[in-house]
Amino acid sequence: MDSEQSSVLVVDDVEANRDLLSRRLQRQGHDVVLAENGKQAIELVQKQEFDLILCDIMMPEMNGYQVLEYLKADPKLRYIPVIIVSAMSELDSIVRCIELGAEDYLLKPFNPTILRARVNACLEKKRLRDQEQAYFRQLQREREIVEERTNQLAQANAEIVELNRRLQAENLRLSTEIDVARRLQQMVLPREAELEKISDLDIAGFMVPTDEVGGDYYDVLLEEGGVTIGIGDVTGHGLESGVVMLMVQTAVRTLVINGETDPVKLLNTLNRVVYANTRRMQSHKNMTLAIIKYQDGLLRISGQHEELIVVRQSGEIECIDTLDLGFPLGLEPDIIPFIREARVQLNSGDVAILYTDGITEAVDAEKRQYGVEQLYAILQQNRHASAQQILQTVIADVHRHIRNQKVMDDITLLVLKRY
Repeated sequence: MDSEQSSVLVVDDVEANRDLLSRRLQRQGHDVVLAENGKQAIELVQKQEFDLILCDIMMPEMNGYQVLEYLKADPKLRYIPVIIVSAMSELDSIVRCIELGAEDYLLKPFNPTILRARVNACLEKKRLRDQEQAYFRQLQREREIVEERTNQLAQANAEIVELNRRLQAENLRLSTEIDVARRLQQMVLPREAELEKISDLDIAGFMVPTDEVGGDYYDVLLEEGGVTIGIGDVTGHGLESGVVMLMVQTAVRTLVINGETDPVKLLNTLNRVVYANTRRMQSHKNMTLAIIKYQDGLLRISGQHEELIVVRQSGEIECIDTLDLGFPLGLEPDIIPFIREARVQLNSGDVAILYTDGITEAVDAEKRQYGVEQLYAILQQNRHASAQQILQTVIADVHRHIRNQKVMDDITLLVLKRY
């Protein structure tokens, strides 16, 4: 402790005693402040911090016992060590001082070596106590920080739990709504019993969305005037595309059932419906759509979509490009100027294929597309099979091509074979 400078308060009503203690302490390297009595000492400790107090007992105005009582009653001052330096050698006085909180008791006249040892011991004890208090304060601060962080984490965790609960509820609701939309899409597809009523055509259809809900569309309607076939592809896929698909399916059936046979009027009306509703939905969706009228072997095609493939019984391939037969629905308010009609005669054993680009653009691991040439080859090889067998073979070959790759687009295939 000799090398450390401490602040020491000396309290004694005798000037000679104060001077003697002051000189001894200053030689040890301490800062010394002097007080003539207990009252003055109390005033000083309230204004200034001290590491040690050396205090006499018998003093006017406020004696040493009263100083001890005052210091130990104050939470801020009670840890200042006090050495009583007094000529009173009675045991009762010594005991009383110790009981009041004095760290040590030194008799006058004091031995300088003993004074030095007692002062150093008290200062070392205070230094250790100060370190301990600082450590406890640091622990308390860290505990408070931990508690605050714990409370923050608990609050954040509670918020996350609540958000997860809401998210799960929302996901469940969305999943239910998507499942309903998917079921609706499947429900509105032509039934096998409906297709079997068409006397001179063997028809097989297939549609699988890449998501729960797809944007591909196909339908087959048998009316007194013949058969109406529709196939289309809404841009993108998912719920929004599925909504547009259901909208178009409903509109087509409504128009056909109500006797609309003119392909120009039919397609333009559908276009107006899609154009108006997608803007109401604030959507940029549009779709390709081809309408095919069939009666007595004659196919009349209107509207823009993928090409219509015809495989003759002989194996010859004919392709009807629909690019100039219409315009995508939902892009312009009026598409009448774009609508044209192409005609193809189906003979017995001939096969007509309608499809969406999910088939020809399906890619393998090397990003190679299935392609229309591969589709031609499979159709030629299997042209003598039934419509359902041709369909199954094509779909199996597409999956053979992509292997384990994810299907990136909705896949739709419609096979028509004339008996």
